[in-house]
Amino acid sequence: MTAAVVERRVMSTRKYPVLARLFVSRDNNKVEIDRGAALHLYRLLQRYNWCLADDSLRESRWRRFWRGIAAVERVVLSHFVKAHCGGRLGVRVRVEKPPVDFEQFEDDPSPVQITPAVEHEFRRVLDDFYKRLLPTTAVKEVWRRRCPEQFAVLEASGQADTVLSPATRWVADDMQRQIAGALAAMQEPSTDSQEVATALVSALLAEVEERERALC
Repeated sequence: MTAAVVERRVMSTRKYPVLARLFVSRDNNKVEIDRGAALHLYRLLQRYNWCLADDSLRESRWRRFWRGIAAVERVVLSHFVKAHCGGRLGVRVRVEKPPVDFEQFEDDPSPVQITPAVEHEFRRVLDDFYKRLLPTTAVKEVWRRRCPEQFAVLEASGQADTVLSPATRWVADDMQRQIAGALAAMQEPSTDSQEVATALVSALLAEVEERERALC
């Protein structure tokens, strides 16, 4: 079992944000995250640990858990676990010295629904991380290098800038859906839009995965 440390602000157990190591980095930098979102992540972690606690039930528990949470929850939880487990997912993690108001949920695997506020905060920390990892100014060059045929079509039709904003949503299903939607709105055939969106998203995910590995 790997131990993860979440630092707490001592002035209040409710009001102040939490500092946590959410992402893999060479210097183990911590990220400031809204307290409600940090608690939600902590509770996701308790259920994650519960899924892995019984070898005979692990597969069925995991399947229900993973399918039942939102894509943004999966991304943030994966990052957190990998940050504390040498880049691996599927290892149990215990938080040392959690904020005192989190302690009542320790070892409590009860499901918890994500709220709009928590989803917004999760997306904010993901945006901040990925924009540092792959600045928006570098996205076109990644496409030019990794999917030159699809990018050439975008440039020729003047659509490259149109898909930059949805391309940086950083949750794969959101990225693909919004890129395809942006292309379809430009009156591209839907099949072509889906094909181009798939290529663009695959290129970005491959690039960020490579850059993330370089941080380990």
